[in-house]
Amino acid sequence: MEKYSRWRDAGTGIQPFLPPVPLKTEANPISTVHKFLKDYVLGPVISVIRLVGLLVSSLFIVILELCLSLVPITQLRRQLRRGLITPFSRLLLIFTGFYWISSESSTVRKGRSQGAARRKAANADVSSGDIIVVNHTSYIDILYLYFRYDPVFTQVYLSNLSVRPLSVWSALKACGTYPEAEPKSKVQTYSLNELSEIAKQQNRGPVIVFPEGTTSNGRALLKFLSLFDGLNIQKVQVHIVALKYTYEDYAPVYTVGNRFFHLFRLCSQYTNTLSVKRLNSSEVSLAEESSSTSPEETISSKITSLFSQVARLRKTNLGLQDKQDFLEFYWTRTKGKYQPEQKKR
Repeated sequence: MEKYSRWRDAGTGIQPFLPPVPLKTEANPISTVHKFLKDYVLGPVISVIRLVGLLVSSLFIVILELCLSLVPITQLRRQLRRGLITPFSRLLLIFTGFYWISSESSTVRKGRSQGAARRKAANADVSSGDIIVVNHTSYIDILYLYFRYDPVFTQVYLSNLSVRPLSVWSALKACGTYPEAEPKSKVQTYSLNELSEIAKQQNRGPVIVFPEGTTSNGRALLKFLSLFDGLNIQKVQVHIVALKYTYEDYAPVYTVGNRFFHLFRLCSQYTNTLSVKRLNSSEVSLAEESSSTSPEETISSKITSLFSQVARLRKTNLGLQDKQDFLEFYWTRTKGKYQPEQKKR
C-alpha cells in the first residue's frame, strides 16, 4: 500500500508493520467451495468451540495461580506451577490451533563442532534469572513462552532503557497496543541486571525480553533497543529464542487491528503452525568472549547479529518510534475504528 510507503525500510524494502496478506492461489470450483465452507460455515463453528475452550482453560489457570500464590516456599511453588499450570497453558495453544510446535536447537558454530554444539544446546537448561531474548509478532508468542518457561514477562522502555515486570495477562493485554516510550509515573522499573537478580532470588523463572519493544509482522527484525549494554554477561545467562509462523490463509501475527476479530479468525483455521529456534547461553557467551572489543560496547549489537543469524531475518532501521507513528497514521486512516487505550505518549 502506497499510503504506508514511509514505513518501508529503505535498506531492505520490507514493510514490517502492516498485517501480512494471504498467499494468492489459483482459484478453481473445488477451492472456491472449500474456502466458502471454511470461512462461513465450518470455520465460525470451530472458532466458537475453541473460544469456549480458551475461556474455560484461562479460568482454571487464574484459579490455580491464585491458589499457588499462597504457597510460602518459592521452590515448591515453582514446581507446583510447572506441574499444574503447564497442562492448561498447553491447552491454550491447542485451542488456538497449534497442535504441534516445531522446536530445534541452533548453533553459530561451523564445521565439526556444529553437531556437538546442537546436542549441547538441546540439553541446556533455562533457570530462574536467565534472560531470554525473543522476537515479538503475536500474542501467541506470549502463550507459547508461558507454556514453555512460565517466565517473568517484561515491557521495555526506550527513554531510560529499563524494563517493567508483567504477568502473562498484562503481557497479553499489551501485545499490539501503542508502545509506551517511557514509564508512567509511579511505575517501578528495573535494569536487566536488577530484574534478573530478583527473578533468581525469588525463583520466578527466566526473564523474557522483547528487544524490539513492539510487535512486527515477522518479515524482518525491528531495530533492537540497547537494553543489553552493561549487562553482566558473566553472571547473567542469555538465551535466544526465534519464533516464526507459517501460514497459507490467515496469518497468526498481530500488529494492528481488532484483537478479538483476529483471534476469532485465527481460531477458525483448522491448524496453525509455529516453529521455534533456540540458541543457548553458552553460544551467546562464547560469541561475546570471542570479540576483541569492549563487551559493554558490543553486547547489544552482538545479540542483534546473533538473533538475525538464528532467525534468518534481515535487520531493519525501523523501531519503536516508527511503530508509534505508524499506529497513529493507521488509526487516522481507519477513522479511529479501533484505538487502544494505550495511545498515549
